[in-house]
Amino acid sequence: MKITTQISAMGLLSLSLVTPFSMAGEVAGTAQYQSGDTLTAQSLNDNFSAIVSEVNDNNGRLTTLEEGAEAAAVVVEGYAARISTLEDDAEATYLVVDDNAVRVSALEQGAVSVGHRVFTTDNQLTDAGLCNLYKGPSNYAYFSAVGDDASADCDAGTSIQLPHGRTLTELRCTVMDKTDLVSLNAKLWRTDLTTGASSNIFTTDNTVDDTNVVVMATSDVNASGSDLVDNTRYAYNLFINFDGKGFNTIGLKARIYGCSVSYE
Repeated sequence: MKITTQISAMGLLSLSLVTPFSMAGEVAGTAQYQSGDTLTAQSLNDNFSAIVSEVNDNNGRLTTLEEGAEAAAVVVEGYAARISTLEDDAEATYLVVDDNAVRVSALEQGAVSVGHRVFTTDNQLTDAGLCNLYKGPSNYAYFSAVGDDASADCDAGTSIQLPHGRTLTELRCTVMDKTDLVSLNAKLWRTDLTTGASSNIFTTDNTVDDTNVVVMATSDVNASGSDLVDNTRYAYNLFINFDGKGFNTIGLKARIYGCSVSYE
């Protein structure tokens, strides 16, 4: 039996129910009805079939997109893992580089030392013949004035070769001061080979009477920039100053063992 009817409230309700499905995508091939048109079961079925086909097509497309998104997520996770591996490798490389930098820095640091035998008297003009620096077979040097002359003012000095281009960091000298007649200090000087002018790089504090061997040390630079070694322009000299007189009685009570100049 052929079922026919006119568009009514029920027909409009049926059409309104399918309207949301049409929002999933464009639905084509459906019949367009006007008020007063006669509807048949076949035409309604055709419309519903067209809607179902489009909905199924949209579902297939969504499934494809979801699968693609899932595959992309897997790829992204793979990239994340590779990035994490690269970061770990980079961190390990940084650690190696830092370790190498520390080792290179340790190798670059060093010191130049001089023993007591290289020192000579620094007063051959002002106190000619009065300051005798004895170095003998012992491990130290000391002054002894000639005869009973107590007026001599004696100091010791030596040239020192420092590594070109390095920065000086400390001056250290080992001495003994067991007398209140003199106190000792150490100085590192440089002489300008163009002008002949001299300037002081390091000066230690004076010693205080002590029965033990003491180390005079300083890392304080007297003039900014003077701690950079430049052998093309400067010559370097080390002095041990004996501040005082009375070497006819001091003898072994004031001794020089040696000095070192550290650099980096």
